[in-house]
Amino acid sequence: MVELHRSGRQQPELVKEKVAAAASTHQELSTLESALGDGQGVGEVRQAGIGGACPECGTVHGSVDRYCSWCGHQL
Repeated sequence: MVELHRSGRQQPELVKEKVAAAASTHQELSTLESALGDGQGVGEVRQAGIGGACPECGTVHGSVDRYCSWCGHQL
């Protein structure tokens, strides 16, 4: 998604698919929180291959990346 944005390309179907997957994950987490009844939300969710967001610019980076592909910040 980031690379599509950076290169100015658009793939609306891919965006819809990613948003639907995120909404599904959110619904699943909400259901689990409700069932567990502990009242504490999930602070962070990780997907294999996704390392997080760059603390400098916020760009998503891979779990094995050492530098941000957008700003070059050391991760």
